[in-house]
Amino acid sequence: MNSCQLLPFSQYKSGYSGSNLRKPPQSTGLPLELRASVRRLGPFPRQCLETFSDLGLSDKEIAHYFDITQDCVTSLRTLWQIGSR
Repeated sequence: MNSCQLLPFSQYKSGYSGSNLRKPPQSTGLPLELRASVRRLGPFPRQCLETFSDLGLSDKEIAHYFDITQDCVTSLRTLWQIGSR
């Protein structure tokens, strides 16, 4: 005979697994009002902002490109210590 262990039917419900329990969301360290804007910068927002800054774009130009406020871009540059132009 095989050594399989039979599980109660109740454990076969969709989503049941000890390993897939959701972890609490990790804090991003960003103020709430900046989080939505940061998502617009893509999966690597800091690197994205650094790249556009290195290309010589101003805060106003970056804000226009990503459709976020200029204040948000300025705040993120300050928070992430990215040189401004």
